[in-house]
Amino acid sequence: MPNEHPVAGPPAGYVAAPPRLAEVAEAAALVAAYELVHEGVANTSTETLEGDWAGADLEANAVLVRGPRGEAVALLDTVPSRAELLLTYAFVAPDARDAEELSAYLVGAAEARALRLSGGGLVIVRNYLPIADARLAASLAARGYANVRTIYRMETELAAPPPPEWPAGVSVRDYAGGPDEPAAYEAFELGSVGMWNRPGNTFEQWSASIGRLRGEMRLALADGEIVGMSITRAPRTSAAGLVQSLRVVPAWRRRGLGAALLADAFEACHALGKRRVGLTVDADSTTGAPELYLRAGMRVTQRYLVFEKELGGSA
Repeated sequence: MPNEHPVAGPPAGYVAAPPRLAEVAEAAALVAAYELVHEGVANTSTETLEGDWAGADLEANAVLVRGPRGEAVALLDTVPSRAELLLTYAFVAPDARDAEELSAYLVGAAEARALRLSGGGLVIVRNYLPIADARLAASLAARGYANVRTIYRMETELAAPPPPEWPAGVSVRDYAGGPDEPAAYEAFELGSVGMWNRPGNTFEQWSASIGRLRGEMRLALADGEIVGMSITRAPRTSAAGLVQSLRVVPAWRRRGLGAALLADAFEACHALGKRRVGLTVDADSTTGAPELYLRAGMRVTQRYLVFEKELGGSA
């Protein structure tokens, strides 16, 4: 298997290299400017990007592009999900002079990373982008990517949310770390059943992710077993809280547990001074999640497109 898959460099006059943690503030400003133009609101801050980068292999999974004057003009963030799936996020500064060429470069760099990840075997590259980023969508379509899914961002205002109503026999508490493993990992994976095209995490991936979370994990238990959980982030520099994950094992779905976990997350965000909370969800989820969030008073504020392409092997 080949170990290197070369990719064409950035446009002439630009320099691309893995970002360093010392550059996080500049990278966050770039992403925030991109979000403001394409989403109408900037959700990324230095604090939130620091949380995403903490413990991440930036050398392997990220690229920062600088322009002729040394300014940050583009960023590629990739997240491996086993060897067969790479999640990618590309950001080009709205005022970049060579925006089309930069978008094409980031797409190519993501493909090269995917092939290194798979060792040349079959791998899916999955790009997430705001529906308003027509330039990146065109770059992806030109390279044979298909638009396969829509993701909703949903939000609600928080004004003294009502307390959660837990189903009979269910108790809730904070995640205790090591003593809750591997039960928490197993419940998270079981609670992910039915999620679209998800390959799942290894325990090592789960442990690394939990280790760099900035937020709160809550566990719902019945008869001593974990039957649901939520992960909620409340960045100090953001006006909004984020329900990062909400999982209910299949046997407990449609019994009020998801609604209680969501209300519990709202309560936690409100207690930390947040007056708005958001989350993202697959628009076509079969788990009932979009309907749950609508019933809780959330509304769709943004739509994101998912573009996919299979590489390697005989693709």
